[in-house]
Amino acid sequence: MRKAKSLLLALAGAASLSAAHAAEGDPKLVRMEEIVVGEKADGVCNFHTVDHVVAPTKGTDLWFIEAGAKRIGKLDLRNGAVSKYDLPKVEPVNYTTDSIATLPGNDAGHGPCDMILDPQGKLWFNYQAANAVGYLDPAAPETMKLVTFPSPTSLPMALQMGGDGNLWVELTAVDKVARIDTKTGKVKEFTIGPKGSGVIGGAPSRKGDAHWFILMNTNKLVRYQYKTGKMGTFV
Repeated sequence: MRKAKSLLLALAGAASLSAAHAAEGDPKLVRMEEIVVGEKADGVCNFHTVDHVVAPTKGTDLWFIEAGAKRIGKLDLRNGAVSKYDLPKVEPVNYTTDSIATLPGNDAGHGPCDMILDPQGKLWFNYQAANAVGYLDPAAPETMKLVTFPSPTSLPMALQMGGDGNLWVELTAVDKVARIDTKTGKVKEFTIGPKGSGVIGGAPSRKGDAHWFILMNTNKLVRYQYKTGKMGTFV
């Protein structure tokens, strides 16, 4: 009997998650399944599987973002139950300047749009309206905590775990990146490019000794070396 594998997609317009199930080794699609988890205005996007704390089966919880509703959701893959958790209430940051208004991800709600697990098992997400990132313990998701950035109106975008064990975040509106110690919550910011360079994405190197960032508006890459702190720009 062939094992089944699944590809999961977030369908923002339909407020649902779509699962494509296929038999291992068979290129033909076997079955499509759509799971409605919210309303269209909720803005379902991004997801992450998390090992359930009290169950031996891995990947039993699927976590997802509702950017418009400013919520984090959980789909139990064993029974289809959906749970949702509101983000902490904040006074929204005013992203209105021309330099910010044209950036990707600058939607009206400025809710979360990315999430990632840290080595300790905490689930981190960006929260643009709060000029912060937040995290929760999957075992107690109601107790979310926020880590605010020193630079105001920074527009935190994508999240990556670095080869140095820290969380890295692009602060697109202020041409900086932030390094966060996930154990202590300590934040350090680095200017990564000239004004308006549009740092928009990053990834650790294959060797795990450096982090690469994209400067969208200057068509350049920046490499930050973890041990030395040296930065190099590449065209």
